[in-house]
Amino acid sequence: MQDVFNIAVVIFTVANIGAMGLGLDLRETLTDLRSIRLIGLILLWGWVLGPALAWPRGSMEVSILRNKPRPYGYRRRSRSC
Repeated sequence: MQDVFNIAVVIFTVANIGAMGLGLDLRETLTDLRSIRLIGLILLWGWVLGPALAWPRGSMEVSILRNKPRPYGYRRRSRSC
């Protein structure tokens, strides 16, 4: 069942990204890519702010791998169906 779900997620993701790509106007996209401000914001979110927001969750997973005490209120998810 998990394999079917994984395949469905991949198909769904590819279909949505394809639909977004087909809906773009090439000239408008190239004009936006020439904007230094827009490229700066994209890089800031992708390389600085995004990872900073994900840091607490990632550190929780690392603490599990290192057998450190879990934070208060943390429950491990069950893999059973």
